[in-house]
Parts: sequence; C-alpha cells; structure tokens
Amino acid sequence: SLNQLNEAIAELLEKHNSALFQGKDHSRNDLFETEKPLLKPLPDEAFQIKKYRQYTVQKNSHIFLSEDSHYYSVPYAYIGQKVEIIYTHSQINVYHKNRQIASHIRTRKKHDYTTIEEHLPSKYRDYKDRSPDYYRKRSESYCDELKEVIDKILRRKLYVEQNYKNCDGVLRLA
Repeated sequence: SLNQLNEAIAELLEKHNSALFQGKDHSRNDLFETEKPLLKPLPDEAFQIKKYRQYTVQKNSHIFLSEDSHYYSVPYAYIGQKVEIIYTHSQINVYHKNRQIASHIRTRKKHDYTTIEEHLPSKYRDYKDRSPDYYRKRSESYCDELKEVIDKILRRKLYVEQNYKNCDGVLRLA
C-alpha cells in the first residue's frame, strides 16, 4: 500500500542520512545539525518567477506590456528612452539605467491603462480643469449624434485624461 511504501522510504532515508560520507567522519544528519542554527526562515511570500523585457517609453508616457496587452505609466521625463521591465505574476517594475523609476501592480485587462498621475506630462495634467460636463456642453452645440459619441467615450473605464483626449479629437473632427 502507499502507507507501507512511505514507511519503508522513511526508514531507508533515515539510514541513508545517518550513514557516514565516504572517507569522512560525519554524515548528512551531522552536517544538518551544525548548519541548522544558521538557517533563516523561509519568506512569507512564495517565490515568483521574474521576466525581463526592454521597451521604449511611448509619447503618451506609457509602455505597452505585450504579454498582457496592457499599458503602464512611466515618468514623462523618460519618453522616447529605452527602459527595462522586470515583472512577476503580481508586480511590474520599470528601470532606467539600473534605477527603478516606476512600480505597478500587474493588471491583465487587455488594452487598458494603469496610470499614475504624476507620470503624465503637464499637457495631460491640463485636462484636470476639464470635466465630463465640459465635453457634453461642447458636443450639444453640434448635434445629438456627436453628444451620443462623447457620452460613450466618457463612460469608458480608461484613465480620465485619455478619455478627454479622445473627446478633443472627436470635437476637432466635428
């Protein structure tokens, strides 16, 4: 039975670990007992495999992690520069010349953005003076169809400034 097999293995394992090494006066158990006080506790978190990628920061101050089809923000000072991404199952870290410049919790929502406001250049921060009402009022002066399009854009779950930029583009076309 499985229990009998496990008992037999345990007995043989104890015998194996107690046997002296060839040409030595100590066993595996002896080595373990001398090293035991030096052992540290295991980490609380399970080990996570790290993956490495290199990307160029896009003009919108984001990098696109192709594995997840997701965008993560990077400080705007690094636009156009190559950065290294080290990511695990749960974390994204962005480095430039071995210095960490951004960190995000990993999100796997396709074609979505994870953005830290301070990472955006001032031209994006200018949108803070705007609101959904601002765009709705501007669209009302054109036609009902344009107002519908603007409403749909504003209801999307993107970062607010990205929705506003899309609204500006549609209004420029109008």
